[in-house]
Amino acid sequence: MENISAPGKVILFGEFAVLYGQPAVAGAISLRCNASFKKTKENGRIAFKDYTKPNPSLRVKNVVLGNKNNLYETLMMQAQEGINLSEMFPSWYSPFVALSAKFEYDNPQHTFPKDYLLKVRNYIPKGCGAGSAIAASTVAAFYNYFQGDWERKDIENIVSTIDYFMHGGKSSGIDAKTIVWGGFQRKKKDGTFGRIIDIKTFPILIVNSGVQAKTKNQTKKLDELVKNNSKAIDIIQEIGEITTDGIHKLVFNNLEDVGELMYENHLLLKKLNLSCKELDIIVETAIDLGAYGAKMTGAGGGGSAIVLASEDYLHYLKKEFEKQGFFSQVRYVGVGGVRKEENNHNV
Repeated sequence: MENISAPGKVILFGEFAVLYGQPAVAGAISLRCNASFKKTKENGRIAFKDYTKPNPSLRVKNVVLGNKNNLYETLMMQAQEGINLSEMFPSWYSPFVALSAKFEYDNPQHTFPKDYLLKVRNYIPKGCGAGSAIAASTVAAFYNYFQGDWERKDIENIVSTIDYFMHGGKSSGIDAKTIVWGGFQRKKKDGTFGRIIDIKTFPILIVNSGVQAKTKNQTKKLDELVKNNSKAIDIIQEIGEITTDGIHKLVFNNLEDVGELMYENHLLLKKLNLSCKELDIIVETAIDLGAYGAKMTGAGGGGSAIVLASEDYLHYLKKEFEKQGFFSQVRYVGVGGVRKEENNHNV
């Protein structure tokens, strides 16, 4: 039984603005989700364990999905109407639902296997690409087990579709690109992607706010703000300019300047009402304690913030945040994407 792992990701610059034609840059992080398929004599089952919880519990679900051709068409129609897949199924189960539906839609001459056990082990916190990593590891594990191999471009294509379903039709594609291919990925203004090979891997502190927010609610909130407030587009364009400048500083490994730009990016996201009290406390505490910079990452409204400083100082900041009740961990940005593992790995 071969394990496949996929990394989480952090958006370094440009979340939300990327949905309005602005650039964004993301990096794969050294926290991973593991998935494996095993043939059994029983009908399909999924066993999921989330190690980001204080007391991880094993959740097991029998798979009963019915006609997946109709299901795929239903999921596509609902995404186009802004309906999120996780409103229909648990978030950890949703990627598998979308995979099985897409497989049978793309391969009408085949049926999805029925005698298997899918094990998923997640170590990625909310706001750091957990949903896309669960999807990527599950998809790659499926093709690895049932077809003997997989291609990254095919995994990315399927994960992009799953993200589209998961986010109710609002997905930039940068999560799938970063998690499948790894490293640092940039989405340009013209909508194309490119891997930035000149950025060196560096450490960050990921601080969990303890608050959960749905991406769909956040994007809907921003859509309404843009519709009703002309200044919102100016802020979004300013985030795009910061992103371009941030990429330049990253390439030259000028992390102090990168940190300052991250903080500016956060303040602009706060103006768009996409942060929350807990994230603002984390960011301002990091700045007050002498970090290079900090910002929310991903969907905001909760989830995680990232802090930039020297590696030794990040470990000091970790202790300070834990005194305040925030779970945090030092990890690296710019690691490899989906890969085969000999054993379960969370880094």
